[in-house]
Amino acid sequence: MKNGIYHGMDEDEYHAIPRLSASGVKNILVSPMTFWSRSWLNTNREEKDENKFLLKGRAYHARVCEGFKHFSERYVYALDKKGYPDALDSGDQLKQKCKDLGLKVSGKKDELIARIKEVEQNTQIWSDIVSAHALANAGKTILPANWVHDIEVGANYIGKHPTIKDVFDGGEAETTILWTHTFSDRNGVERSVDMKSRIDYRKRNILVDFKTYSNALDFTPKKAIIREMSNRSYYLQAAVYYLADRAIDPDSQRVFMFVFQGTGDDKMPRCRMMGEDMGWITHGKTQFTNACEIYADAVKRFGNDPWLIEEEPEAFADEDFPPWMGE
Repeated sequence: MKNGIYHGMDEDEYHAIPRLSASGVKNILVSPMTFWSRSWLNTNREEKDENKFLLKGRAYHARVCEGFKHFSERYVYALDKKGYPDALDSGDQLKQKCKDLGLKVSGKKDELIARIKEVEQNTQIWSDIVSAHALANAGKTILPANWVHDIEVGANYIGKHPTIKDVFDGGEAETTILWTHTFSDRNGVERSVDMKSRIDYRKRNILVDFKTYSNALDFTPKKAIIREMSNRSYYLQAAVYYLADRAIDPDSQRVFMFVFQGTGDDKMPRCRMMGEDMGWITHGKTQFTNACEIYADAVKRFGNDPWLIEEEPEAFADEDFPPWMGE
């Protein structure tokens, strides 16, 4: 695909584009082999099932950044059995119903259900209700019913916040930017790497990234957010998004903003800005360029083969280990 800005690109289509991204840069900085193993270059990689945390994060983003209409086109909540108190589900319930109808009570669940339906068509069967719900929402991702509270309450808090409620309005959600980063390597040679970035929300004066965070240790929200920023190197993502935005719009004056929302008892959304003149953004840009050089060298040297970059033998030092190790 050509460099440019793309609106409405499907998320799976974006992830399939063979270009370096902010997450890829983070993987390279862990180790080049980590990047290769997780990237399209590894043609034998196993596609992992989307875990529940990633799925919930995607759904949360869709609900907050794109709104309920777009969310409901792709996702639907699973039915809550509590809403169907008369529906029969367990073997004991089905056997009791057969007994009440004067039917045999032996056999598997499917056999019990078939007997009941032969004589009483209007009996609510939980498995039938679930199947009908899935058929009516074919093509949509069914989310656990107990996620309703977190996602909907969180979205409502953002919608009612006096300063944040307008952040996800008047712009474009899930904006894909394909661009090329040009840089001088350590030998002064000009190089380039094709990049991709997907910005949660982009509007006239800001770039927005929505993050959820947990606070299991009960830090103050400020400290919990800073720990999240540090542990996940979010400053690096902000630096890359600044470069992506400027690549597609050289005159851009947009400022990067994080919207953080807790997933625990305190779900109040909080904004955090990262100006382009911050030292951590400068540091992130330097790390990014270093990663691009590693990427370009490795692609040229190894292609699709594993990135087996040699490392010199290294000796442990006493200070490498924590004081409690020998206890």
